[in-house]
Parts: sequence; C-alpha cells; structure tokens
Amino acid sequence: MAKQWRPRKVKHFPVQVQEIGAVIYLFLGVHARGLEIMLGEFPFPPTEELSSMLVWLRGSVSSYADLGVNIQTGGLNLYAQHIVESAERIEKIISNAGGIERFNVVFRDCQRKSSTPWRALVDWYKWVKIGRPPRGGKGDMWRLVQRYHVSETTLRNWREKLILQLADDIFNGRHVENDDSQGVA
Repeated sequence: MAKQWRPRKVKHFPVQVQEIGAVIYLFLGVHARGLEIMLGEFPFPPTEELSSMLVWLRGSVSSYADLGVNIQTGGLNLYAQHIVESAERIEKIISNAGGIERFNVVFRDCQRKSSTPWRALVDWYKWVKIGRPPRGGKGDMWRLVQRYHVSETTLRNWREKLILQLADDIFNGRHVENDDSQGVA
C-alpha cells in the first residue's frame, strides 16, 4: 500500500526566535570563524567587522535564498532581509537574547550532546560555503550526502530544524543552567 500524503506539521516560532535563527545563519554562513564564535572559542567581532560581513553578504549573494534562509519549517525567509540590514540590529538581537554568552552556552551544550544533526551542521559549515563554486562537478554537498547516507533535502532539514531549535533554546533560556562555568542567568 502506498504511503498516504499528510499535511506537514509546521511549528511556528516567535519573531524573536526567527531573528536569532537568522543571526546564527549569518555567522555560520558568512564569518570564517562563525561556529567558533557561537561556541565561545573566538571573540565576538566588533561592529566594523559585522558591517563588513553585511557588505560582503550584499555584494556576493544574489538572493537571500542562497543563504539557506528559505526555511519551510519556520519562515525565516520573511525576516532575514530585515535582520541583515545593519550591524546594530544584529548586536541588539544578540543583546536582547541574553548576550553572546547565552549563545555560547546553548551551542556548547548541543556540541556536548553531539547528535547526528549537530555533526552534519558542523560539517556543513566546514565544507559548504556561500559563494564557493562546486569542485569537480560534484560539489561539497555531495560529500555530506555520502558521509551521512541521506538526501540533500534531509541534510537541509536537519540544519534548519537544529538552528531553529538552538534559537528557541537561546530565546527561552534553556540549557543555561547546565553550564555553571559561565555564571549566565
């Protein structure tokens, strides 16, 4: 018997969670040390560097869909352009979420759990870069598909769901109590 089609359940996230998710996408997709910044292993960039990231982004990406922000599960595509407008806006989103320390705590907690989607996310940002042409006709995405034995769509879904979950955890203050070394409330 054929599998019956069912409507997809979509979790709707508050605007603030979607904004945090877009900031995560920006850092992981554009900054060379974005994952290390999110983990707290590299210092947060100054406003001038954030501005240069945005200038590069506007100049090198023909559409925001190329960033991977066209998310079916959360609707980040509606807010990404507004979020990526100024460095001050990014700093305000991070500040309102509890500061970069909260991002660091949640990311480190997820890293400790080391799920398959987490490992795929890390590999994605090591190998798949914005603006980099495919190598050898197969591209970097092909490496991920071969490594995890899943489709490209599944990899994108893992990434999208994990980033939105991280953003939701940051917004709601989850995982913060698990890391006493930072003393973040």
